Amino acid sequence: MGRPPRAARGLGGRLHHPCRLNADYGLLWWLNGQGRYPGASRASFFAQGAGGNYIWIDPENGLVATFRWLDPAALPEMTARVTAALRAG
Repeated sequence: MGRPPRAARGLGGRLHHPCRLNADYGLLWWLNGQGRYPGASRASFFAQGAGGNYIWIDPENGLVATFRWLDPAALPEMTARVTAALRAG
């Protein structure tokens, strides 16, 4: 198989860099670098969709999680519970 196009190869690093207008937002992903979700690692990033649909990626813990129909107010507690379960082993 060939290599991905040059433009695609450069996207990975840009996902995690905050934009100038909002330090919590990268390239189409919400970032946790400032601790927006204290229960998740600062390396985490999130996709958030309508209806309480989330994708949470935490490279420090090797985690990719999806939540559907989750009340947005419950996301901080959910990330804290999942992180605690990972640490407990």
